[in-house]
Amino acid sequence: MIVRVLFAAVFLTASLLAISPNLRSSSNAIVTISSKFEMKDGQSPFNFEPFFGNYYNPEFAGIKLSDLKRKLGSGIIIGSDGYILTNYHIIENRDAMTVTLPGSTDEITAKVVGMDFANDLAVLKIERNGLPALFYENSVEAEVGEEVFVVGNPFGEETFVSKATVAYMIKEDTLDEKMRYIQLQGDMHPLTSGGALVDTQGNFLGIVNGKLSKNMGVRGFFITVPTSTIQVSATKILEKERKEPVWFGVAIASLDSEQKQYYNRQKGVVVVSVEENSPAQKAGLKKGDLIISIDDVPVEDVSDMNYRIATMRPGDVKLVEYQRNRAVEETVITLTKPFGQVEDSIGGVLVNGLVVEPLTRQLRRTLGIDQELDGVVISSVTAGSSAEEAGLAKEDIIIRVGDRESPNIDAFKEILAPTTQEVTVYRQGIIKNITWEKNE
Repeated sequence: MIVRVLFAAVFLTASLLAISPNLRSSSNAIVTISSKFEMKDGQSPFNFEPFFGNYYNPEFAGIKLSDLKRKLGSGIIIGSDGYILTNYHIIENRDAMTVTLPGSTDEITAKVVGMDFANDLAVLKIERNGLPALFYENSVEAEVGEEVFVVGNPFGEETFVSKATVAYMIKEDTLDEKMRYIQLQGDMHPLTSGGALVDTQGNFLGIVNGKLSKNMGVRGFFITVPTSTIQVSATKILEKERKEPVWFGVAIASLDSEQKQYYNRQKGVVVVSVEENSPAQKAGLKKGDLIISIDDVPVEDVSDMNYRIATMRPGDVKLVEYQRNRAVEETVITLTKPFGQVEDSIGGVLVNGLVVEPLTRQLRRTLGIDQELDGVVISSVTAGSSAEEAGLAKEDIIIRVGDRESPNIDAFKEILAPTTQEVTVYRQGIIKNITWEKNE
């Protein structure tokens, strides 16, 4: 009994501590996953979660057993449009799953998008936009001896944080020794299976797996699946989910040692060839260009680039930064369906009577815009639209909608509601607030 009390007290204390600023953004992307669960007489409410058994009693944390009958574990928001990553064993054979977002008691119905049995991963989808997310395509790798944290939301009440140390990198038995699992030493809070492993800076390192940890049979050690594995798995799942294929139009390769010296860069993808009449060719990309970033998010390697393309949709407009010889340039690319099935007729994205484009370096120079100002540029306004009636004009820079910033087109589309909104624009050196009463 003494052991159980001490064990519970460790995690109770952790749950009540103030979350550090570096972990706060990570915790905002961790959700609770629930499902209908029939609890039999005399059965522990945690027996369905392989890391629990009868070891931990939630009543020590002041949590009612009746509230735990439906709790399954944690999940990680990996897409601002409602995509959530979790472990397959958490949702296995479960019906009518729901997701509870941090700081909310509302349970949102979730559907299963796809599953990866080999890596014990699954992707869920809820109908929400503008969510905080952990973007694993821009993550960093863990290092042995590094202090890390497990961030979970097991009860839908508050964030639980457990501290651990990276003990070992478990690699596949292959020539390239690709990392498969991260082994941690420390105490993992029960039901944080499906939660995120982050470093002291809040960088996303992997997803915690309670089932694999239990199978190890060693108390005090547990397993996480690294973001390199997550990226490959999630990309395949999202490719199947997004039924509309997208055409970028380049063949690419990661940098080898000689190319790293030539470009004087360690990351990026080299354009090996450009397809005829493709979006990439129309945007001016050429063989030998090094793609550095998309929408100001750095491109790591081929795997990262393939994932980014898999999450794009026909009609998306992306700001691509690339290096040609020694010069760094920018271009705007409009994605289409494969083989030019959809022609780009407007040169931007049409949103409620506005055609908006990314704010490129060239546009900044032309319009005299400071490099630190972010937003989307209005390239034209449809006559008679509510945007025109509100007073929005060509060359306005939309920097904010309501209380949220709009640094790129994707963000702008996500936060734009069909109802009346306050829009903040930058117009010839003046910041102006406009009330936009939409009727489209």
